[in-house]
Amino acid sequence: MSSGTDAKDLRRDPVLWIGLLVFGFQAFLAWRFHLERTATADSAFFSFLMLDSGGPVEALGRYGSYLAQLLPLALIHLKAPLAVVLKGYSLSFVLLDVTVFLVLALRLKDREAGIALPLVKTVAFHYTFYYGISELNQGLTLMVLAWALLKRFLDHGARRTGTGLAILALTVWSSFYHQLLVFPL
Repeated sequence: MSSGTDAKDLRRDPVLWIGLLVFGFQAFLAWRFHLERTATADSAFFSFLMLDSGGPVEALGRYGSYLAQLLPLALIHLKAPLAVVLKGYSLSFVLLDVTVFLVLALRLKDREAGIALPLVKTVAFHYTFYYGISELNQGLTLMVLAWALLKRFLDHGARRTGTGLAILALTVWSSFYHQLLVFPL
């Protein structure tokens, strides 16, 4: 199939557009309610520690949360205003979801996982919207990616070693979000 046909098919893919629409709406809500998500309870403590130390913050050995802190830390080091840092922190959780979604939809071309991720994250978003730093919620994204890779591992014999190593690395990394995330695997 030519690349022109692939691009046309991609533009017509409802899974891609619906997923982007769902995550776009979540990003809008994260932007609009950034103070509620980053300046209350545990989120406020994490925000304060990041601002104070200028480095990543973790609790209970859950180093996975470092990934969502890359954007706000970059903004801190660029001397961005506090409102911009907090908006970046609130958005960073959704941006990670979008990144994994694009990998699922465009790179792995896994329609089932492309449907599952927005659904899983919408349910999680509903329950943890004001507690964005929830490592369990963050790790759910990786569980959908691990599921897609596991399906690929079981279906495609040719690249089993690389996919197997990716699944192993993802499993280890997921355990740094929340130890309960190892159980679905």
